[in-house]
Amino acid sequence: MNRVLVVDDREENLYYLESLLQGHGVTVERARNGEEALEAARASPPDIVVSDLLMPVMDGYTLLRHWKADVALSPIPFVVYTATYTEAQDEELARELGADAFIVKPAEPDALLRRIREVYETTRSRPPERPRKPTGVEESGLEAYNRVLVRKLEKKMFQVEEANRALQVELEERTRAQEQLEHRAALLRIAGQVAQLGGWSIRLPERIVTWSDETCAIHDVPAGHQPTPEEAADYCLPEHRETLERAYEACMVRGKPFDLEASIVTAKGRRAWVRAIGEPMRDGDGAIVGVQGAIQDITDRKQLEQRLLRSQRMESIATLTGGMAHDLNNVLSPILLSLELLREDVSSQEARETISTIEECAQRGSDMVRQVLSFARGVGAERREVEIGQVVHDAGRVARDTFPDTIRFTASVASDLWSVYGDDTQIHQVLMNSFVNARDAMTEGGTLTVSVENVQIDEHYAAMSGTANPGPYARISVTDTGTGMPAEVLPHIFDPLFTTKAVGAGTGIGLATVATILRSHGGFVTVYSEVGRGTTFRFHFPARSEEGSARGPGAASERWQGGGAVVLVVDDEAAVRSITQQTLEAFGYKALTAADGEDALDILRKPRADIDVVVTDMTMPRMGGAELVGALRDATSDIPVLAVTGMGAGASGAAPNLPVSGRLAKPYTADELLDAVSAALASRRGDAEGEP
Repeated sequence: MNRVLVVDDREENLYYLESLLQGHGVTVERARNGEEALEAARASPPDIVVSDLLMPVMDGYTLLRHWKADVALSPIPFVVYTATYTEAQDEELARELGADAFIVKPAEPDALLRRIREVYETTRSRPPERPRKPTGVEESGLEAYNRVLVRKLEKKMFQVEEANRALQVELEERTRAQEQLEHRAALLRIAGQVAQLGGWSIRLPERIVTWSDETCAIHDVPAGHQPTPEEAADYCLPEHRETLERAYEACMVRGKPFDLEASIVTAKGRRAWVRAIGEPMRDGDGAIVGVQGAIQDITDRKQLEQRLLRSQRMESIATLTGGMAHDLNNVLSPILLSLELLREDVSSQEARETISTIEECAQRGSDMVRQVLSFARGVGAERREVEIGQVVHDAGRVARDTFPDTIRFTASVASDLWSVYGDDTQIHQVLMNSFVNARDAMTEGGTLTVSVENVQIDEHYAAMSGTANPGPYARISVTDTGTGMPAEVLPHIFDPLFTTKAVGAGTGIGLATVATILRSHGGFVTVYSEVGRGTTFRFHFPARSEEGSARGPGAASERWQGGGAVVLVVDDEAAVRSITQQTLEAFGYKALTAADGEDALDILRKPRADIDVVVTDMTMPRMGGAELVGALRDATSDIPVLAVTGMGAGASGAAPNLPVSGRLAKPYTADELLDAVSAALASRRGDAEGEP
């Protein structure tokens, strides 16, 4: 036995038989179905054929029939080797069709090889047989063959149906599992939004950064944005960047997890605190392939912690200062009483002047103690109707008499001031504290301006400030032309013991006392400052106005009619944009909004953009108001621009050198906004009518 033809449609079966036979010196030829087998055998007859039964194109039974009917192939032994047709009637049919052997898979290799050799040796020694021709027996064999095929097909159909049912169940289970996964993913997404929690990863070696949508939201970038490693690092403030980078490297190199807090500046310039958690990503072999983790916006928590610490610190300070003030009063009271007695016993003018000096110093010390007590006890004093104008006059006289000649003091007091119910001593204290701070900020001299006026705080102003209640107020504005304060200092100026002055030059309780006095009167204070351009404090004391609340809607509606004019509001504060837009639209304007100068220019460049007035903040990220005005004027645009600033109207913060139509100081009332927009529109119409 030198050549064997193996017929099977499965590669693994062909490979197995080929390896087995070739290992014993037999040449093997392959065929994947009966049709290929007949073609190969007729071209080069083998010594023996080993064939499966279940095959495509032509199965083993049909091959056996054609094999035994072929004159050249009929003498060659035919071995059936099957794993499907294994029943007795299957073997009987194969024998009837002329099979020389019927072997059921799987068979032991030695037994299979021995059986094939036996068949070969047996058939080689027997006399040649005549080829089979169709007879009654053959026809009955075909009927049996058909019955076997039908039975096998029915069995296969049953198996297919069972498989389909199992597959359907599996698909339904997978669908339910997918729905559960999507539901859980939605819950996780919602939880991440509520908790301001996002995911991130850095994959090595390329350092590919991936951010979740919530991580993008925390950094104020569009969803789906994937930054470079350098861009991601740039969001972190310098004082925390090195710590974060060391933590990343330790995680990437040594697999050390980290959990730390850092401050960032978002793409919109917003400062935020975040908690970053990271751990190594590993492959199947345990090698580190990156870092993954979570990031959470904890700004609200940090602010709450700071407020709690301030509150605890203030409680401690109040206890300490209250005890100290009590002891100091016990020391100062006998001194002041003794001075009165001494004055009666001395006759020389020089001695009397000395006693007056001592009394003045002791009284000044008593005033300082009262200031400390006011701060420590939260201010509690007798209230009565106060003439604000007189208090300003008295405080101004002290400033003129005691401040250096290099500081020019000016005051403007409205003649029809509304009455204020409060403590004139404490209001005087508020003014003197602000005057002293202004003096200290103008070391090279300057102008200290005080103005007092009636203001009607409306819903618009209250919404912008976040600290005021609508109603009538007496507003005292104190503006200096000093050094100003940087943005990072402003949030802390009312904190107790916080001071930017040199050691020994300030106590750090002056402005804290001012804030306490304003709160005790039901008022509020706002401050606006720019480095090198000065500072404006505005103290608002609730007042009793004759006209009551703001003018009625009917009168306001008649006074301001937008007539569909289009106003573009440019401000990086979403709350300011929203309330300003609502106010304008309530009075007949059409309002568009932009978050900064670049967004505003994009709107103005649109072909159908027909903007009548631009109301723009001066200080914004990316492009501020000054740059926006410059771009408009470079484009020879004559659109009126209203410059909005946090500085007072008398300060330089509203960019006086810019070609603008008007200025607004934040926060502004609806009246002020509508008056300014109306005036800007009127000026534009006047210019148009005056053209030749």
